[in-house]
Amino acid sequence: MPKSYTKKFIDYLRKRKFTQYDIHTSGHADIGALKQMVEAIKPKAIVPIHTFNANDYQRIFALNSVVLMNDGEVRQV
Repeated sequence: MPKSYTKKFIDYLRKRKFTQYDIHTSGHADIGALKQMVEAIKPKAIVPIHTFNANDYQRIFALNSVVLMNDGEVRQV
């Protein structure tokens, strides 16, 4: 969506007395959200990425196969 459409939308909401809050999120999912996603899509395997706690995934997602890989490693899952 172009910025002009975003501005028009925000102006529309402000005219109707909506309150705007500026917030920031990291974009990283917490364990609860990850569990919901795994339950919803039922993957054959989970490959943890961008985490310092990859080894914890085996315990957290006990019903699924967790595949631990090193940066740059490629393999068929």
